[in-house]
Parts: sequence; structure tokens; C-alpha cells
Amino acid sequence: MNSIATFFKGVISEAKKTTWLSPTEALGHTAIVVVISVAVGFYLGLFDGIFSKLLQTFITR
Repeated sequence: MNSIATFFKGVISEAKKTTWLSPTEALGHTAIVVVISVAVGFYLGLFDGIFSKLLQTFITR
């Protein structure tokens, strides 16, 4: 039981040492992730459409 309490005391001690992002930084990083995700989704969708059309033309011949 003592080791569990020691573990959680260590967790709390380490959590206090953590430096968190400011709201502005977090919003900026979130925007970057969203933009990159949309770009990758568009890229994958574009190539999926191209390859689907190519495969469809080869199958229907």
C-alpha cells in the first residue's frame, strides 16, 4: 500500500514540474494540425480518385 502512495506522490511531483502551453500556442499548434490533416486528406482523396478511375478503365476494357 505504501508503494502506491509513493507512486502517486511521485506522479504529482512530476506533474507540477510540467510546463504547459499558453492558450495562444495551443491554438496555433491545433491550427497547424488541422491544416496538415485537411491537406493530407485532400491529397489522399485526389490520388484515390485518380487510381479508381484508372483501375475502372482497365477493368471495363
